[in-house]
Amino acid sequence: MSSTSSGDAQFHKRHTMPGVALANLPSEARTSAHHPTRIGPYKIEGALGRGGMSILFLGVHSRTGFPAAIKVLSPEFVSHPQLREQFLREAQIIAMTDHPNIVKLFDQGEWENGVFLAMELLSGVSLRQFILQKSLSLRRSLEILLEMAYALLHLHSHNVIHRDLKPENVLITEEGTVKVVDFGIAQLGEKPSYLPGGLIGTPGYMSPEQKLSPEKASFSSDIYSWGVIAYELIVGELSQGVIHLALLPQGLRPIIESCLAVDPKERYQDIVDLISDLTTYIESSSWLQDRPENDLTKELLESLQKCQQRLLPIPLPRWEKIEMGFWRSSSLGEWGLYLDLFKLGRGCSAILTAQAKETSVEALFDLTELKGAIHTWMQYRFAPPAEGFDLIELMQALHAALMRKGAPPSLAVSCLLLDPLRDELSLIASGHYQLFHLGKGRSAPRTLEMEGPQLTDPMASGWQILRNPWEIGDTLLLHSFQRHDSEEQLAAALISGAFVETQALSPQRQVESIARRLTPATMRSNQSKMLLSLQRFA
Repeated sequence: MSSTSSGDAQFHKRHTMPGVALANLPSEARTSAHHPTRIGPYKIEGALGRGGMSILFLGVHSRTGFPAAIKVLSPEFVSHPQLREQFLREAQIIAMTDHPNIVKLFDQGEWENGVFLAMELLSGVSLRQFILQKSLSLRRSLEILLEMAYALLHLHSHNVIHRDLKPENVLITEEGTVKVVDFGIAQLGEKPSYLPGGLIGTPGYMSPEQKLSPEKASFSSDIYSWGVIAYELIVGELSQGVIHLALLPQGLRPIIESCLAVDPKERYQDIVDLISDLTTYIESSSWLQDRPENDLTKELLESLQKCQQRLLPIPLPRWEKIEMGFWRSSSLGEWGLYLDLFKLGRGCSAILTAQAKETSVEALFDLTELKGAIHTWMQYRFAPPAEGFDLIELMQALHAALMRKGAPPSLAVSCLLLDPLRDELSLIASGHYQLFHLGKGRSAPRTLEMEGPQLTDPMASGWQILRNPWEIGDTLLLHSFQRHDSEEQLAAALISGAFVETQALSPQRQVESIARRLTPATMRSNQSKMLLSLQRFA
């Protein structure tokens, strides 16, 4: 089959800015803004990025401590009435949508330098990165495309045209959920968000009619953009303005071809019809025949990654008087880590971690069994109040459970008990375990470290408990770099130093900042890594 072009191959390289051309703006509009310390009720902890006419900050609500992405209209544009109206229209559009595949709006309002939106803070990776990595199986690609289509269905049913659907505006969260974001140039109803002189959208993903005249964008234009993304995701490379339909699987080709018709009348007129055809394709056996040669391997890796994901607390629970931040490495093929958090009686909390000494599929399954043993013990052996939580009894129960396996895995397990009434923490561990404790007003962290009997030792006994003060204002940093080798020892030293330097940040911002300082030389390959910061407040 001959290839079809999505338009002028050079058109996608043209510079665009939502709703307005740069030449039409005053020169001061191109300057950068200083970082504010507060926007509305949100404390600002840093910048996340900058768009054509807006800046994105990381904010934390001053009362609830809840994090959010704060989007502000760049101060230099606030006096521009059309841009201000367009910015506020984005809030109106997001507010009227409520769908699991669309970013959520928390708040909007005015602040001393203009207007702002407070939106769901998403932790994930854009679809563009997955396309470039060519890491997704055909099955997973189809699941993502179907979720995107359902998001469009919800938007179109509310008379919203996105107008800028592209891989960068589709995020895959840590939970694996698809989220469509960035409604800065979305169109509500028949009145287009358009200022003469500027292109609206991203050229490589714009339909021919939208390139010709932005106000002609329609629901069909969004379907065209979906088709370009579908092509790139399935083929595993960016189209750069040119589509070769012959590269697509035979059964999927007619669906994407119908999305990419030059004439809007020849495309799907309703996203429901696209969803119907795509669902039929997925539920039939034809997609199995379309699988590429290495697809089964990709599916296996995705399944193992899901198994690892279920061993981690994503999203984090929200605990009273404790603010938490969590970071983990997310590269495909990294596993071997378990983390669980339990709220107990009397305000106490328990945090359990386990780590496989060697990365393997067997170790991942062993951790899953260990999680089951922990939850069974928590359910049937532990009863509030927290005085009934016996750390030594827990380790003995886990030791017995592993011994019943016959050939127990090599796992390092720890349990941290936080007791706010006693202002005390208690730690028990098998193997080597280390965490950092930074007291309020202290300039250096204290290293809490212990070596306990191995759970894999049939004669394991003599468990010891480490106790330490834990007061209001203190911060704990748990990490997975447990000195298995010289690289991890170096990583632990780097983490300790960065812990002090980042103590003014919120726990989430803190772990992200520390993670950025870890070098490739300190990151064990194929070993899942994590940082967990816990700050106690009154």
